Amino acid sequence: MLDHLLELAKKKQEEMRGGLNTIQAELGKQPSELKSYVDFVGMLETSKNSLANLGASKKELDEMKSQLQKYRDREDLATSTKINSLQIGIETLGAQILEIDGQIVKADTEVQGERESHVEDLGKKIVEDQKKVSDLIEQVETSPVLLDKDAKSKEALDVANKIRKRFDDCQRKLSTFKLYQSTLKVPEAPVPELAQFEEKFQVRHTIWHIRETFNDSSKTWYNNDFRSQNAENIIQTVTQSNIELKKLQNKIGFDKPDKVLDATLGEVSKVMEHKNLIAALGNEDMQDKHLAEVWKLIPEANFASVSQFSLNQMLERGIEGHVESVEEISARASGEAGILTTINTVKATWADLAFVVDGYRGMKDRYIIGKEVEEIMIQLEDDQMTVGNCMGSKYVVDIRPQVEDWEKRLSTIADVIDEWLAFQKTWMYLENIFNAEDIQTQLPKETKMFQQVDKFWKDHMGRVKKQPIVQETCDS
Repeated sequence: MLDHLLELAKKKQEEMRGGLNTIQAELGKQPSELKSYVDFVGMLETSKNSLANLGASKKELDEMKSQLQKYRDREDLATSTKINSLQIGIETLGAQILEIDGQIVKADTEVQGERESHVEDLGKKIVEDQKKVSDLIEQVETSPVLLDKDAKSKEALDVANKIRKRFDDCQRKLSTFKLYQSTLKVPEAPVPELAQFEEKFQVRHTIWHIRETFNDSSKTWYNNDFRSQNAENIIQTVTQSNIELKKLQNKIGFDKPDKVLDATLGEVSKVMEHKNLIAALGNEDMQDKHLAEVWKLIPEANFASVSQFSLNQMLERGIEGHVESVEEISARASGEAGILTTINTVKATWADLAFVVDGYRGMKDRYIIGKEVEEIMIQLEDDQMTVGNCMGSKYVVDIRPQVEDWEKRLSTIADVIDEWLAFQKTWMYLENIFNAEDIQTQLPKETKMFQQVDKFWKDHMGRVKKQPIVQETCDS
């Protein structure tokens, strides 16, 4: 017990000594410039809190000291020496705490004496950086490059980014000064110029950013192979750019002409004029046969392939005068694609749809179509109606053979199943009659005829059992 108490007291004593030495070392610094002064003020507040915590630790050591005094006269000389040494150390720590407390009071006085000059210095630095931000706002609004509609986008963005870098430096310093104000407990100085710069810069930078990306993209849209591009993405980009520029125009004010913004809007508007043509020509449903129809609108066009062309090539050959016709061809292509998708869905359904074949009256070689055929009939009616609607579409003209093929297939399936079920019903009725021996004796001729029919039914249903796919069975 004694050894544990000695060890615990020694450890706490060392921890306290380390903490007190750290505080004294910090208090020994002599702040001169604003940053070191603010750091010293912050350290002083921290030291006060730390000293209070160390004071609590000192009380714990005093309690340990009282416990150890009980053992001093009862233990051997070596143990008593350790106890005496520890008690002296505790008393030394107490003296050090009092000394530090006096240093803090002195430092507090010195800090308050220098406070006014440093607060004044801080205010001046804030004003200086406010002025720098104001100058940067003016640069954004008056820079010849940023206001020149004929300037290169890259050059303009380089100028904007350099201005932004200088602003970021000012903003970081002002953020630091804000922390200084908090530490020195002085009212925070408002800096409205920061928000003003952000608003002005965002407008100007966004205009040039849109102009650069839009110009680069439009070169691709107009000069590269058009059919390899995504028309929906082109239209989305153009529309979004137009919306963003209109918002910026609203921020600037319609009564304040802006040559760069107006020029950029003009470039976007030019592509917007071709939006319908881009959508029609870029329709993924347009096949070579449809594109061939487009070429007939401009007979002078001469391309190696009907599907390889640039938008500029089309415009140069006068396609702009046939936009409505191109849209009609494109709409027909989409209509045909929709019909073919529907037909392929029907085709996929009947590729897997199968009869359920049930055993009949426990006989191993006799089968009938199960009641699940009702579900097949419902599917058949739905698909016949679907195909019928396709036949009624104005876009079916060029793909009528494919649709008619499935109209006939479904009609054949319906006729076969109707006949099949009627035959099955009759067979089940006659099988029950001619299965009786007395009937076979009384009607030998009729029995022989039925047996031929029965064999046909047995063989047929045996094949259906092995291959129950409705379409294949009905086709055979």
